[in-house]
Amino acid sequence: MEPQLGDILVVDDSELIHKFQGLVARRLGLTVSHAYNGLEALQLTRKKRFRAILLDLNMPVLDGLSFLETLRKEEFGDPVPVVVVSTENQDEDIRRALERGATAYLKKPFTVEQIAEVLQRVLNLPSSAAAR
Repeated sequence: MEPQLGDILVVDDSELIHKFQGLVARRLGLTVSHAYNGLEALQLTRKKRFRAILLDLNMPVLDGLSFLETLRKEEFGDPVPVVVVSTENQDEDIRRALERGATAYLKKPFTVEQIAEVLQRVLNLPSSAAAR
């Protein structure tokens, strides 16, 4: 059994996105937790520190920008890398996410390679991790 490199959190209201992003993360040796809206994600981040968060912007209950803003206000120590993965792809959307503390922004639709590359980059994983 290969060592686990840490737990990431996938925050999206789409089950398909959870499965897809989770599969890529597990191939990199990461474990995956799931939240289906920003409120669920906040509850999880208050109990556990994640190595990274993959975050959608458009979700029910608490949207991604509100989650990100609250997360950054509540964090202690080094900020958790947050990769926004969204269909909101206008320059203004990207700017707002980065201003609120996003580490990176990935536009939907995305590929396996794009998710793997951004996780490797924000977590400083070797590129060979994707071959697992």
